[in-house]
Amino acid sequence: MSLTTISSQYADKKPSCRICKAGSSISFNWSYAMEGKSADLPNSKDIYINPEPLKTGVLYQCRHCQSYWYLDADEQYMHHVADSKVALVQAWSQSDLRLSPQQLDILQAIGRTAPDIYGNGTEYNETPCQVKTTDGTLYPLAIISIQQHAPYEAWRNCKLATEIAEISPSPYALPHEVRLATTQAEEVSMSFAPTLVQLSNGEVVILNWTNNFIKKPAIDSSKTTLSDKSFNRNNMPPLYRLADEIVYFIADA
Repeated sequence: MSLTTISSQYADKKPSCRICKAGSSISFNWSYAMEGKSADLPNSKDIYINPEPLKTGVLYQCRHCQSYWYLDADEQYMHHVADSKVALVQAWSQSDLRLSPQQLDILQAIGRTAPDIYGNGTEYNETPCQVKTTDGTLYPLAIISIQQHAPYEAWRNCKLATEIAEISPSPYALPHEVRLATTQAEEVSMSFAPTLVQLSNGEVVILNWTNNFIKKPAIDSSKTTLSDKSFNRNNMPPLYRLADEIVYFIADA
């Protein structure tokens, strides 16, 4: 996946629609595209039909292929919405997703994970936690995302805040200090921004970019600390990747 200088985002495959570029275009700079400055982007509003005003922004469909697209409230970016996400986006728009004062107090005590130094994540206010839903399901790897935009992102497994019954600290969440340190990591090579941490068993691992959780057998994630070792690309500790999926609970800003 690549990001252009005008913040348009593409998948590494050919478009399934020659008109709206669905399949290859994930999101694009709306005003830039409407100025007709790129042959790779749609250049006419006429290709988008069936406007559906949402809580913020507008949901459209492509006139040619009926793919869904979400234009944000500031009309800066147009984002492709997978068919599997449309019902969620519509339910988000129709729901009051404000958290209670008590829930906000719990999140404040846990501490949010800030956007990184490059601005990634500025559209979210995210806090890792454990969530028990109204049907009794426990999600120990949960993030409550307080945001203004629709949950269109294909890569996120999202539920709405209306499903939240209880919020508590996650047994797998990293300490706030460690989480914030990962947001300050500098990119030393393409897509690699390492933070060295020491686990509760003394093992040193690398976290790449922003991290919120560690789930590893016999490891107490709450006792993770920043390592005093310096990064050395010729002698790197193992890279830790969270194998389990995070569930995002979307709340209104």
